Amino acid sequence: MNFKPIQFAQTADLQQIHEKSLHLLKRTGVRFHSEAVPDILKKAGAAVDGNVVRFPPAMVNAALAQCPSSYRFSARNPQRDLTVGDGIVMATNVGCIYVEDLDHGRRRGTLQDYSDIQKLYQASPTCDIVGYTPVDTAEIAADRKHLYMMLETLRHTDKPVLCWALEREKICQLLQMVAIAFGKTADLTDVCVTGVGVNPSSPLVYEASASDTLVECGRRHQPVFLAPAPMTGISSPIQLPATAVLQNAEILAGIVLVQHIHPGNPVVYMPGGFIGSMKYMNCVMGSPEMMLMNALNLQLARTLYHLPTRSHAGTTDAKACDVQAGLETMQNMMMSLFCGVNMFHLALGVLDAGYCTSLEKMIVDEEIFERLRRLHRGIETDGAAFATDVIEAVGVGGMYLRHKSTRQHCRTPWEPTVSIWEPYAKWTAKGSQTVMERANAVFKKRLAAAPLRMIDDPLDRELCAYVKRAEKE
Repeated sequence: MNFKPIQFAQTADLQQIHEKSLHLLKRTGVRFHSEAVPDILKKAGAAVDGNVVRFPPAMVNAALAQCPSSYRFSARNPQRDLTVGDGIVMATNVGCIYVEDLDHGRRRGTLQDYSDIQKLYQASPTCDIVGYTPVDTAEIAADRKHLYMMLETLRHTDKPVLCWALEREKICQLLQMVAIAFGKTADLTDVCVTGVGVNPSSPLVYEASASDTLVECGRRHQPVFLAPAPMTGISSPIQLPATAVLQNAEILAGIVLVQHIHPGNPVVYMPGGFIGSMKYMNCVMGSPEMMLMNALNLQLARTLYHLPTRSHAGTTDAKACDVQAGLETMQNMMMSLFCGVNMFHLALGVLDAGYCTSLEKMIVDEEIFERLRRLHRGIETDGAAFATDVIEAVGVGGMYLRHKSTRQHCRTPWEPTVSIWEPYAKWTAKGSQTVMERANAVFKKRLAAAPLRMIDDPLDRELCAYVKRAEKE
């Protein structure tokens, strides 16, 4: 009995979003802050006015037809390889400025914090994809921090690695570091070894870093995760369906560019729209309306476009790891599951609308996702699963505790990581630890057990030498 996604909209509604997106792209267009991109798209058949590009509908539909419905995401450790677009996987947190834990409170992130989080990702039985920017490194200059963050990722992980969108020189440096880690001098075109989240600037703009990243990833045949993040009433219309149209148009524009550079390049569709609070004039990530709005796009991508999808799955506006954090995170993760999302993102430790990563909440969020993974797996319904022979053997008023089938299967039911299921008396006898205290102990144990490095000395020296050369360029 497999899990089936929920249909939030009728096919006619989804078709309407698609058609209105095509209308926007043809009449209004998208601005690319790039010297190269307008020329590339003009040669492909788009209408160009300065840096504003307008797309014929046939051009958009042709690009969509070239996108694969899934792809293989390779890791340095082949046992960690993934298929994106089939099943569900957990990716990293991104974009946080602060980090916190019970021992040291909330603080600006450092390179050591970034390194520790990568070690926790590696040790996590839940996190499938590492890298990205789960916390900023405040003490390193902005023009070089990407080098040191990627170095720490490659040193401490062997899972699939994410890069992040930067100006041309910097994204090329990140891609080159990944190539070095995979034993390649420059060419990555034969295998997908990374992926890059690209955020259009709503409404209808691709900044220089986003444009450059799309071009360089396309040239190297590396996947891109197209992820607009409009805020209703602020950078997009306040009406939820209208924002669904806007962010779909932005994603389609990126798809056309990437597919023209490399037909068949993997693309992950990620609607990242948020609710703009007219009361507080800020971004709200815990609203049910956020997920309802994005559900339109996610269903569109899954059923009409047949694209892999990614979602802001574990966001919350809570300022502490409290009941609000739990209910909003579960709401958004559960809605992502209902929508048939393939990649859960912004889902490990998020607090304060994405400003802070909590190390304890990271462990709690793992458990939430493992609950969903269990729901997604469904239940066996073959003949043996109904066990009518066992029911007949035990009979009326019997006891299943002593039956051999109970002994055979007693260790198969799902168990939590940090939630407390034991009786009250046993819990108090062990010190009455809260979930947060248990999570604190889990992440500390993982960090203590982390190896010094997960790459050999020659590779470490090669990467360090590359970072030193790149700093001087």
